[in-house]
Amino acid sequence: MGATMEQLENATDQSSYIVQVDFTDENGDPVTPVAATWTLTDGHGAIVNSREDVTIASLAATVYVAMYGADLDVDESGDRTDNLRCLVVEATYNSSLTGGTLPLRKAVKFLVTDLPNV
Repeated sequence: MGATMEQLENATDQSSYIVQVDFTDENGDPVTPVAATWTLTDGHGAIVNSREDVTIASLAATVYVAMYGADLDVDESGDRTDNLRCLVVEATYNSSLTGGTLPLRKAVKFLVTDLPNV
């Protein structure tokens, strides 16, 4: 299962979840960033599974961030905020408008569905 950065869809506990990231410039045109990273947090803002500033190595106007296993592990405490995830992608690109490098930030929140007995 997956989503684009504009959608909110549920992931499944201990499964895989792929998010499509489309980078666009100030005109809304596709752009390949010069650098990009992603960070995954839970509903408390805590980093999940050491996924902080993970480098996106294969840069293109569209990339895919794959999360799986411990990235989607649900705490059995009953605290629903532990089921929330926030994926933040940060990048920089060369702007033809300004002639310099500009930042990009995108985020998507999704819930992880707990599977009984998993």
